[in-house]
Amino acid sequence: PKEDWSETPLAYILLEKHAPSVDKISSFSLDIPFFDFNGTVTIPFNSNEIPLTDNTKEKSITVKNLKVFQTLNTKTRDKNTIELQIRATANDVIPPLQDILNLNFNNFKIVSQSDEGLQVNKLVNTETESYPETERNWTLTLSLPDFTPNKPSKFHFPTPKDASVPVQYHQYKDADLVAAEPTIDFNAESMESKQSWIWWLLLIPILGFIAWLILRKKKARAEMPAEAPTYRIPESLNPFTCAALLLTIQQDGVIKDKQQLSELDDDIHTIQDTQFSPTPNKSNNINFKKMADKWIKRANLNKNTK
Repeated sequence: PKEDWSETPLAYILLEKHAPSVDKISSFSLDIPFFDFNGTVTIPFNSNEIPLTDNTKEKSITVKNLKVFQTLNTKTRDKNTIELQIRATANDVIPPLQDILNLNFNNFKIVSQSDEGLQVNKLVNTETESYPETERNWTLTLSLPDFTPNKPSKFHFPTPKDASVPVQYHQYKDADLVAAEPTIDFNAESMESKQSWIWWLLLIPILGFIAWLILRKKKARAEMPAEAPTYRIPESLNPFTCAALLLTIQQDGVIKDKQQLSELDDDIHTIQDTQFSPTPNKSNNINFKKMADKWIKRANLNKNTK
């Protein structure tokens, strides 16, 4: 663009050669409408012809700000397969997977490969440059060849062809995604899994013994009879304290005999009628000490009788 002009990208178009003989992108016309006070003005533009160079003989392809993320899923390893998920991000057009990584898996072989294609997540336009933020995802299913007598004990993540490209490695452990080393030792994982099961098996009898102790203690408490209170004659014996003593014995339920319960109720009413009613009957002299002693002996006797 000329000085003081601004450049705004309208779209990014991903093109693919239909034949090796294609060596240029032809010019095409683009009509852009502009609006002013007098109406609409359409200005035609013609793009420049762009020559194409053959990059097939280049050893590596430089991609701006390329990053690679690899995730290994071994949940189907018992079925002789594992799954490798690869995600690449860049500020450029991301090439095919074989141009990014060295796809050499030793004893494993690729039985299926899916490519979701290039995705443009964002168009960035700054004062100095314009570029797309892109992403590309692949899923590889790997399997052991039929002639392999033993399953390989180690898996090596594929390395980038450009050593300067940053790579992050992950793997699934149960449902969790955790960081991984460039080489995964399956034997170590199996040993770790077996050790965890051994610890759980050792804990089972210990937990069972603790549960047995808790249940035994609860059962002993349930079978232990509740200790009934011990009753004594109040230090200051009067109508109030005597009535309170008899009411306590009644409420505690230590008197079980129906005849004695009826007699206890009569004595309580006698104290209330002769001492606390609006017209107390003072003619009925009550021996509070004798009454209290009688019910204390009965209550303490029933307390010790099952």
